[in-house]
Amino acid sequence: MSERTDFVAITGAEVFAPEALGIQTVLMVGQRLVKIGAVDEKALWSAGLEGEVIDATGCIAVPGFIDPHQNLIGAGGETGFASRMPEIPFSAIVSAGITTVVGSLGTDNVTRPLVSMLGKVYQLEAEGLSAFMCTGGFNVPPQSITGSIYNDILLIEKVIGVGQVAIADTRSSEPTLDELATLVSAASVAGSLSGKAGVVHFHVGESKRRLRLLHRLLDEHDLQIDRLYPTHIARSRELLDDAIRLAKRGASLDMDTTEHTIGKWLRYYLDNGGPPERLTISTDAHTPDASPADLYTEFVSCIKEHELSLVDVLPHFTSNAAKILKLRRKGQLAARADADLLLLDKATLEIRDVFAKGIQMVRYGQVIQPGPYERFAEPQFTSTISEAHS
Repeated sequence: MSERTDFVAITGAEVFAPEALGIQTVLMVGQRLVKIGAVDEKALWSAGLEGEVIDATGCIAVPGFIDPHQNLIGAGGETGFASRMPEIPFSAIVSAGITTVVGSLGTDNVTRPLVSMLGKVYQLEAEGLSAFMCTGGFNVPPQSITGSIYNDILLIEKVIGVGQVAIADTRSSEPTLDELATLVSAASVAGSLSGKAGVVHFHVGESKRRLRLLHRLLDEHDLQIDRLYPTHIARSRELLDDAIRLAKRGASLDMDTTEHTIGKWLRYYLDNGGPPERLTISTDAHTPDASPADLYTEFVSCIKEHELSLVDVLPHFTSNAAKILKLRRKGQLAARADADLLLLDKATLEIRDVFAKGIQMVRYGQVIQPGPYERFAEPQFTSTISEAHS
């Protein structure tokens, strides 16, 4: 990583925090944002501080994207060992504007053990991103690192929830209602004690049972509803309608970008009374059909192709996940928040610059802080902005 300067002042950008704030100066000191508004640059220099002023005229500044669902150590493998997907490299994540990521396991929790996921999370942190993980996986009872999911959430800093737990899917272990209630309760209590989200991330398959099990869980047990966090809820209109009903009861929801139809389903969700603050967007990367870059391309598609407004779209990629996952300094541009920030070209929405915890990771579309073992790897994501400045 490059040496950190005392401050970075970004001038001339139109700021969305994610709410629209107009053209403002953004001042970053160390890992934090310290001010959005007028900044006396001369006073900073006269105080003897080392810094950089970046002219972002013609850009919009938004919070770094949060991806709440990545298979960080690879997914797939369901058609034999040749179909196993590799780990996701740092550059693939940051070049897509993702500055915070949450890893989880899927079907394979034998050759992809939880300790490998934890190691990957710490690797991404060392490379400059903010990374977290869920314990457990598809099966119930779930695997854990310490002997129980309760202990994992309570004692391991980077573990913030459980998942993905498979339901309504041929790969589900078919947990009973009481087993699920016990799991959700353990995650909830451990989350409360540790100040973490304690959510249970449910993988929802294609079965016509849809979310029936989760509705029954709320009907028959006394649980904290906001700990339920099903994903893949846009497989069909019927499933999304069921998910909207669950969100209205207080659950959180996640759509993945695998089918590249987020704009269509996001509009449907909002038009049909889905609570805007209860929905996040994730990539489900790495699978054969998903990569981190999909989060950015679907963000642009929502605005450019489906004509949704930036202020309506942005929270689903930033602040909603921060609130649901209790990542209190993430997903916003505000004083004392982490200095995770994207500069997007106002006309094209192409990624110009990426800052993660105050360090510039991408400049004019090019990753300038690659992971130590991928400096000569092929780029995972490119931007035509970089061509204009080459």
